[in-house]
Amino acid sequence: MYDSENLLSYYSYGAFESSVIVFLLIGISLLFVSVSRVYFARWVNPVSLVICWWIFWLCVSMTNEIGVYKPSLATILLVVSFIFFILLGSIFYLIQHPINNRANFELVTAANSIMFQNRKLVLGVILILSSPVIYGFLNNVSEMLDPIAYVNKVRGENGLYRSAFGSKTLGYFVTGFSMLAMFAGVYIGLVIYQKHKRIVIFAVSAVLLVLYSLVTQERLGIVLILYALFIRVMVSNMLAGEKIFTKRVVGGISFFLVIAVLLTGIRNGELSLFEIINNYALMYHVIGFSVFDHFLWHNSSTIFASPELGRVSLGFFDRLLFIVSKLSGLEFYSSRGLEMNILTASYIVVGHSANGQPIEVNALSTILMPLYLDGGLLFLVIFGFVIGFYVAKFYVKAKSGRSEQRMGYECLLMVFLYALIGSIYQGVFSNQFFWGSVLFIYVFSQVKLGFRLTENDKKLCVKPVEKGS
Repeated sequence: MYDSENLLSYYSYGAFESSVIVFLLIGISLLFVSVSRVYFARWVNPVSLVICWWIFWLCVSMTNEIGVYKPSLATILLVVSFIFFILLGSIFYLIQHPINNRANFELVTAANSIMFQNRKLVLGVILILSSPVIYGFLNNVSEMLDPIAYVNKVRGENGLYRSAFGSKTLGYFVTGFSMLAMFAGVYIGLVIYQKHKRIVIFAVSAVLLVLYSLVTQERLGIVLILYALFIRVMVSNMLAGEKIFTKRVVGGISFFLVIAVLLTGIRNGELSLFEIINNYALMYHVIGFSVFDHFLWHNSSTIFASPELGRVSLGFFDRLLFIVSKLSGLEFYSSRGLEMNILTASYIVVGHSANGQPIEVNALSTILMPLYLDGGLLFLVIFGFVIGFYVAKFYVKAKSGRSEQRMGYECLLMVFLYALIGSIYQGVFSNQFFWGSVLFIYVFSQVKLGFRLTENDKKLCVKPVEKGS
């Protein structure tokens, strides 16, 4: 299936070769994590989490049990290069701004936090931008009583899930602006809840994402919530050594896992827990490597011919310009991100199941696809370096920056971690809502919008406490 004349192309590794590659990958991950430990001054840090995540799924992809074709050596080297430059970028920042554990600030976020002061406006904007989701749910709730017919309507061969919101145009608004508000709201809400026990923003955003999943019959909304809970508890441990898996956290993750399993079973007409775990928990995280391999070796002369120089990876701005050009009637801009979606929409065979049936997938290609489209290996390593730099910056700022801005930097750190973790199956950075959500969080966490603290808020004001000597 792959170009057998190219030494780096797909090769049916034997058990010994696969074991050697896994062994080398584990060795590389231990080396990278050890280096990150030196500069972050702790084993559990944002970069070590990303390293372990990507290497773990690379190792899983080298097994035969899942049935997906193993990644080529070229794809493995590209992944290793990407995470190496993430590490290098973080080191570059930390050399200039070393973490001082002898003057480490305890994370007690005060009510003078800009994000906390802006919380009512944040909630209002989320509700306004997400109103089409509520409309879509109310408009389709009666049809949802017949799950199979509804799934065929919005996800079938001739289905167009965006039209479920009333029109195709409104559907594009939802997948862009509504999603950026709900996505940002989940992370903002989690931080505010943990620091101030105010759960409204998180609860509203989570409910809206569940409604979005019900209307579109996509798992994306549920997946975003699950990742947000996982990343939140990890970041809490990184920044302040807080206990990770409390009863509430375990209960919350379990609740949304059950919803995800039920939605998957309804959409696919079966509720086999084993098949759901294998097909949608394990396989989803390794398929992207094989999909990228397919395009790298079969279509490189057509899709990688000319670099896009960031148009694909900056998906929100690419899509925004496309919408403006359409609304103006001039049509001066064509979206490369949409073109990539069309390109990857066709189903391709990436393996065979245990009963010999071909495994056909589409749309999943990891972050490698958009980065390679934007400029090949050079753009991939530059992008990795820049992202690593900002992950380290957000970590340092969230740990010991100005108290009124820390919550915002925590949120930015979390959404960047989600982008790096979620990009194992899709290019999250190229998603049409990601960079919009980054701007959303930045504005509401760094810009004072004139709200005054109530007397109750003032009682919550606590200055950062320096611990240690």
